[in-house]
Amino acid sequence: MIQNKQIVYPTFITRMFTMILDSTFLMFVAFVLNNVIFQVVFWINKVDNVKALLEVIGEVGFMKIFLVNIMIQLILFCVYVLGFWFYFSATPSQLALGMKILDNDTLQKPTRSQFIIRFFALFLFPISILFTLFTKRKQALHDMISKTVIISR
Repeated sequence: MIQNKQIVYPTFITRMFTMILDSTFLMFVAFVLNNVIFQVVFWINKVDNVKALLEVIGEVGFMKIFLVNIMIQLILFCVYVLGFWFYFSATPSQLALGMKILDNDTLQKPTRSQFIIRFFALFLFPISILFTLFTKRKQALHDMISKTVIISR
């Protein structure tokens, strides 16, 4: 267990920086993954020029392609965030900066249900992160909802 006098809470700027790093990495991976998937689709449909590409998009439908893209990104985001939280209690950028997510009361690793609640509460992001500016433990709204706290080691 961690003693209270040793606890350092990451600042608003540090937390924003980790979110930007993780988001940038995820955008890169999603871009590569989408390109691979669409290259396979175009190869299967023997697309070799812009006219053929437009025909395939017309046949498949732009909306279907768009929805597949969104689904891929959501699944990737879910696997990335929850996977790292479940096994390391932090995302890669948080790990690199020595941060860790802990249970608010016990200062131990949170339960999986806390991580899942925290994940869905993340969608309050624009408002949520501003709470770190006004709370003693620098908790965002999603931290308070899931009863977690982030510390710097």
